Amino acid sequence: MKTLGLDIGGTNVRAGIVDETGTILSEARGRSRAEHSFDGSMAAIIGVAREAIGDQRVEAIGWGCRARTDRPMACVSLVRTSIDRGGDGNVTEPLAKAFGVPVRLINDANAAGLGEFTYGAARDVQDMVMITLGTGIGGAIIIGGRMLLGASESAAEIGHMLIDPDGPACGCGNHGCYEKFAARDAIIDIAVRKMQAGENDGDGVRLAPISAY
Repeated sequence: MKTLGLDIGGTNVRAGIVDETGTILSEARGRSRAEHSFDGSMAAIIGVAREAIGDQRVEAIGWGCRARTDRPMACVSLVRTSIDRGGDGNVTEPLAKAFGVPVRLINDANAAGLGEFTYGAARDVQDMVMITLGTGIGGAIIIGGRMLLGASESAAEIGHMLIDPDGPACGCGNHGCYEKFAARDAIIDIAVRKMQAGENDGDGVRLAPISAY
């Protein structure tokens, strides 16, 4: 049996076909298209999926997105960070209609943890913690062979632990979350601001203004 896995992040869309052993048979990738409308973004995502599928037949689609997926038929992160559109977006329906197969949503960090638990580095253990680093920071926790989700699938959202209540605003609605200081984009932003200000890097070496580069 072949299934299509989709990873929709804040920057990229990745698609892959896997068989029942977890072997990756084909892959494709594209941009999240944050500047597009809902329909335009969904069309781009479906296009990446079609590229990965090619002439193969899949039995189901699993969609990993960087947010809570406890709201039926909605992927909050897709609406908030990958598509400039208010409210909840019905993201499973266009995919199900395009490919004629069941579509299921899961938080992307939980999907990564489940993949490692089933086929990867944690396949021989019953308890594990995984931290995912990228555009944001996520996590997955498996205890006794069962994934710990919490009431709103937020049990392992370590990227949204409060670090500084007076810190920068986060997409989750809070201020000073961990990922606003330690995620990829946050580190780049901090470095750019320091270079623009010509600040000392802490080791006695003054960072040149960014215009010098």
